[in-house]
Formats: sequence, C-alpha cells, structure tokens
Amino acid sequence: MARSEVDRDVAIIANAKDIGAQLRKMREASGLTREQVAVYMRKSVSTLVRWETNQKVPTIMEARRFALVLQRGGPIPGFLNSPFDLVPAA
Repeated sequence: MARSEVDRDVAIIANAKDIGAQLRKMREASGLTREQVAVYMRKSVSTLVRWETNQKVPTIMEARRFALVLQRGGPIPGFLNSPFDLVPAA
C-alpha cells in the first residue's frame, strides 16, 4: 500500500462537498460492510452511519484510518498497541 494512495483518499474525503456520500461510496467499492469497518477502526457502527449520512464529520486522523482500512481490506498489521492500531478490539 503506497502512502500516496492513502493521502489521495484522505484528500478526496477532506475536499468532498458531500463527505458522507464519498465515504459510503469508497466503503462500498472496497467490498467492506459498515460492521467490518467499525470493527477494524474500533468505532461503533452508529458512528459510521453518522459519517455516511453527514450527521458527523470524521477527523482527519479518522479519515486516514478509514482510507487505510479500505485500501487494506481489513486490519493493518504492525500497528499493535499504537494510536493507529487497526486490529479488531477484543
């Protein structure tokens, strides 16, 4: 996974007029469900629903983690016990 690809996706998210629709489009294109993304990001499904319906806007760090999960198609190994830990919560 190239860093530039993640940065590109974060820029798309940050510059989108309809951030929620862009997040949903990217998630659906990745083939991941909201439930899967929520587990990998350690967020609730309701948080993802709020993002995708523009009720709440993700922070830039959340957008970056979102893009990483989608590009990887799951958890990101090597980030254990760090703020960027994308392994499902136990």
